[in-house]
Amino acid sequence: MVARQLQVFTALRNRDFRIYWTGFQFHIMGYALTFFTIGWLAFHLTGSPLDLSFVTLDLAVTRSGLNVVGGAVADRLNPKHVLTVVQSIASSVVAALAFLTLTEQVELWHLVVGSILLGIFLAFDHPSRTALYPRLLSDSRELAKAVPLIIMAWDLNRIIWPAAAGVIIHALGAEVSFFMGAVGFVVMASVVQLLRPRHVPRSNSSNMIDSMAEGFRYIWSNRLFRVLVSTAYVNNFLGMSYVFLLPIFAKDVLQMDARGLGILASAAPIGGILAVLIMPNILR
Repeated sequence: MVARQLQVFTALRNRDFRIYWTGFQFHIMGYALTFFTIGWLAFHLTGSPLDLSFVTLDLAVTRSGLNVVGGAVADRLNPKHVLTVVQSIASSVVAALAFLTLTEQVELWHLVVGSILLGIFLAFDHPSRTALYPRLLSDSRELAKAVPLIIMAWDLNRIIWPAAAGVIIHALGAEVSFFMGAVGFVVMASVVQLLRPRHVPRSNSSNMIDSMAEGFRYIWSNRLFRVLVSTAYVNNFLGMSYVFLLPIFAKDVLQMDARGLGILASAAPIGGILAVLIMPNILR
């Protein structure tokens, strides 16, 4: 059974997927450090839960609202080029926040604008990555091995980097955490340039609006997809909202500094991994 589970790592024999998977670790580092630091800094600057909600709501609304557009773009353009652009833009935005924090000029509106821009980036990033990495596999049957590796990388790094961000902010300052986040996005943009994805015919739809309308019609006509998409949106807006409230609980309720906030943020991914390990035995 252990040998069967380890077979997922055979997907790393593919040169391009191995390079992508390595770069993906840096992308997650950039993502985790950046959004942890934005949340911590927003509440640290003002001490207002309302101000913190403005920052996080801008991120959620722009990301969710433009996700369909990002999917249509990934379907029509080369996802390798899209990823390069959005990773480069994200690194520039985070580097600007790092500079403003270093020079003690950062204000709440800087974080709001940064969250809006990064929300737009995420809306185009995720669909493009999803379209790209299956093209890096030599055989489509290896997709079943590649997907668990992607999930594993995401879950493990979600444990490591929030806790690391708390230590970095406490010891070195928020500007260093921002700077490291910018480096993570730069590395991912550089890694993408090394990839040689298989060619896949692009959509023949006349324009992006037609593509998006076709997607909406398909979801609306299929009950299973209606339920899945609705559940995903409800979970993102309501179920995951606790993540954005953690700075309030850490500082006002538990009297913890950035290190304590990092521990709180890392606890949920640990629970998720434990659930994955425990549930198969419970369901036998």
